[in-house]
Amino acid sequence: LIATFFKETFKGSKEIKNEKFQMIKIESSEYSVINVYRSENAGRQCSDEILNLLNFDKNIIICGDFNFCSKSQAKHEVSLALQNKGFSQLVKEATHREGRSLDHMYVYLKDTSLSTNCEVAGCYFSDHDKVMLYIEKNESSSSWRYRCFQDTQHWIHSASSGLYKQNCK
Repeated sequence: LIATFFKETFKGSKEIKNEKFQMIKIESSEYSVINVYRSENAGRQCSDEILNLLNFDKNIIICGDFNFCSKSQAKHEVSLALQNKGFSQLVKEATHREGRSLDHMYVYLKDTSLSTNCEVAGCYFSDHDKVMLYIEKNESSSSWRYRCFQDTQHWIHSASSGLYKQNCK
């Protein structure tokens, strides 16, 4: 079950609930954000659903607990499907205490003046690390932080006007 809270500049546009995966898509005028929880045995339907949610008229962020290691399973069907559409997987290190990279951050930037920086940092109360994505444009900065915890995911957008939070389970 996924619940989403977001700033009024975003609108909820799609929610998909399946016994093996869940997704929520929110959109603003510039961004589409898709938060995913995918079980290990979700199958191809999960990839197909993600691809059906894509709107290439905007910058797209796809993040979440994908339950496959992006380092050891680089040729996984989800990764390949997104790479074939022009996405970059930004998480390059382990995000789980067992040394696997289960939490992913896929980014497609329509606006070529944007740059990204992705960081992973420990989280004392979870077996997953937090993953933070920062997007910058020229002098101004908008920081997107994605945190993945064992049973709950928090998606935080921090801007000059305040802090907003999405809880996913």
